[in-house]
Amino acid sequence: MIGVQSSSADPLTKAWRTGSSRVNSISSATSIASGINVPYSGDHALSAIKESNGAAVSVDDEDIVRAEKDLAIYEGVWVEPSSSTVIAALPKILAEGLVDKDETKVCVLTGSGLKDMKTAKLIVQQTEIVDKEIEKIISAFEKNYP
Repeated sequence: MIGVQSSSADPLTKAWRTGSSRVNSISSATSIASGINVPYSGDHALSAIKESNGAAVSVDDEDIVRAEKDLAIYEGVWVEPSSSTVIAALPKILAEGLVDKDETKVCVLTGSGLKDMKTAKLIVQQTEIVDKEIEKIISAFEKNYP
């Protein structure tokens, strides 16, 4: 099991990296990933990571937003930043050798993009209203994503 947090709110990652048995609270949390933007993350999560011989990593908010956008464009999956955090972490997880590049990886994406419209508006600067006819939807998509 690999836990992922934003680098601006990562007490769990810090506890794992230092070998601590407890997760200390931080004074503030300012991540764009509102669902995991907490100044603490329980000792139970740290225990689960240790018991599974797992790890914990942190990623920057810019990478979280990029992962949210990439998931929507390339996979047709729209998630909130808290969910895209695990996708943002994949390059780091591979680079640090926490998993083998040939291993099967499962990323749990639990939160819909509808949970965080504020961030979605940062990603999509302009929207186009399209009639609900399939041909018009496909045409608009092809125009914007050739």
